[in-house]
Amino acid sequence: MRRAFVILSFVMMAVFSVSTAKSAGNELMLYTSLDVKTIAALTEEFSKIHPEITVKYLKITSSALPNKLILEQRAGIYLADVVISSMDEMYQLTDLFQPYASSQAIYYPKEAKDPDGKWIIASANATGLLYNPKLVEKLRLPLPKTYEELGNPRYKDNLIVEAHAVDIYKALLEFYKKDKGKSITENLLRNAKAYIGQRMVVEMLLVGEAPFALGYTFSVVTRPGAPIAFYEEFRPLILKQSGVFLAKNAPNPKAAKLFIDFLLSHEIQKKVMVDMGRTSRRYDLASQQQFIVPSPVSGAEYKSLLEEWRKFLGD
Repeated sequence: MRRAFVILSFVMMAVFSVSTAKSAGNELMLYTSLDVKTIAALTEEFSKIHPEITVKYLKITSSALPNKLILEQRAGIYLADVVISSMDEMYQLTDLFQPYASSQAIYYPKEAKDPDGKWIIASANATGLLYNPKLVEKLRLPLPKTYEELGNPRYKDNLIVEAHAVDIYKALLEFYKKDKGKSITENLLRNAKAYIGQRMVVEMLLVGEAPFALGYTFSVVTRPGAPIAFYEEFRPLILKQSGVFLAKNAPNPKAAKLFIDFLLSHEIQKKVMVDMGRTSRRYDLASQQQFIVPSPVSGAEYKSLLEEWRKFLGD
């Protein structure tokens, strides 16, 4: 009975929020897994161009966001206008979104956008090797240059990884081919400690839990002066991509479309994404570095890869 009351209360509160949002056409609700610094930069820049629109946001992990959207839409609750999150989790959930032909889409390659117009890659992170220079020197460990080298027993308990990094596993399977990629992944995870969320991975590296971590260039660029670095010679670099989506039955679709065009523009991709350590998929901002871009995974494949990843971790 209590559970039913809690659920009913949540729905009533959510419905109230929807009606409020619909009556306030100058508000935009953003659901995103982006970090707070990037969200702040985006909202600040957007307010300069559209001061008449107030951006509100829900910061949520990429693994939790899909379930929230599914539960809300099943209940007929439509709060989100725009969604920005990892393609790993969102790719197979396109029924939650509606198509939008952004004027900026022509500046993105075909592999960076949905042919039906339901998403465009708005942000990408280069994933490679982060390290704590002082700890590496103290332990007298050589800097590994490949994922294969990370499987060496000398790195036992000296590597931190994200507990759900299916994108890395998928990329290694495609780059090295299935059997070798699986073997390399199993060996390096045998040496690893896992934490949930990339932020926690970086925090553990900062406090000296281990000298190495698999993480983003963004994590270093946004922490100037922090005792961590991105090893430039480590290969291959893997591109983890996040898409922007127009939510189905968005309360304020006009404001949502303005925000999507703004986000995908040259100025914002350069100022907020590239200059803060990310990679843009725009033709006119393309990086000269070579990346592996893992192909999208279905829901069943994602579950299978995650089970293997966690099995290799000993979970």
